[in-house]
Amino acid sequence: MDPTHHQEDPVPWEVPRQDPLFRQVSHIYSWIVPRLGSPYEHQNVMKVSEAFSNAWAGWRAPERRWLAEHLVAQFGVAITLKEPEEYEWSQLLYKPLATKAGSLPAEGGAWPLIRAPERRRLRAVEDCVAAIARDFPDARVAREWGGAFFAHERMTVNKLQRTSAAEWECLLRQLEALPEKLPALVDFLAAHDEPLSKALPTADALFLQAYDASHLADTRLERFRALLGGIDNVYAFAVEKGLKPNKAAVARLAIHCASTSGPDQARAFAAEPLQVQVSAVDLARDILFDAFAYIHGGKCLLEPDRVVRCAQPSLRTSPL
Repeated sequence: MDPTHHQEDPVPWEVPRQDPLFRQVSHIYSWIVPRLGSPYEHQNVMKVSEAFSNAWAGWRAPERRWLAEHLVAQFGVAITLKEPEEYEWSQLLYKPLATKAGSLPAEGGAWPLIRAPERRRLRAVEDCVAAIARDFPDARVAREWGGAFFAHERMTVNKLQRTSAAEWECLLRQLEALPEKLPALVDFLAAHDEPLSKALPTADALFLQAYDASHLADTRLERFRALLGGIDNVYAFAVEKGLKPNKAAVARLAIHCASTSGPDQARAFAAEPLQVQVSAVDLARDILFDAFAYIHGGKCLLEPDRVVRCAQPSLRTSPL
């Protein structure tokens, strides 16, 4: 990793409500409940958020991100329906979502027994973490990082069992390469008066980076387009409900969202660095979530013309 392009790790958290992704999931469920047709459905859906809270630590970071993206997209579908009964709310219960995300095995199945290969994966991670901590220039920071890396189920055999072979190769490669990169990272952080702990990745960050590095740009573009479609829909919905977004700007937004389906956009997206692609998808999810937050709690919708810039082919030169 080039020190000048060092990225912040996902927010370290000890309880789910500290995780921004969990907060998005929790808010979406709180918005769903008033739309349900019966007290029975209210009770069932309210329990789902609690189920996610109880299991959150055991989910891998890519699974949590998938859930937040999926729920924000599904909520966009649900709010445009005239009657709550038109939406199949049972698909938002814990078990079907956890199965889709990959944190639970397929229906009727079970995770295979933990065997030697999975244990070897964890041992390899432990060895890498120990080597990194041993050579890190600040012993206190290294000790705290080494303990936190495995705490709160952040890195477990079961999580590694659910990690594909391609992701595992990326994850291990990142850890093995870190000692060589640490001196430059540490010098960069020290020169900019930043905490040296930023040079050391969290387990969540490694899982995310490994997932992203082992998937093609096409999969990120598909997610990006789906979220942009949701943004287009929610702004159109806001106009319909008289929530004051500029109609002409919303029309321009619709045109630009539609333009992302072209081959030129696909080539431009694929040409961007991996982290720019990942950030574009995350930003689109956050914009869509914030739009819902406005509709349900008085938060201002981002101006449509600013959202348009998210859909430009050159993402690097078109910041929001």
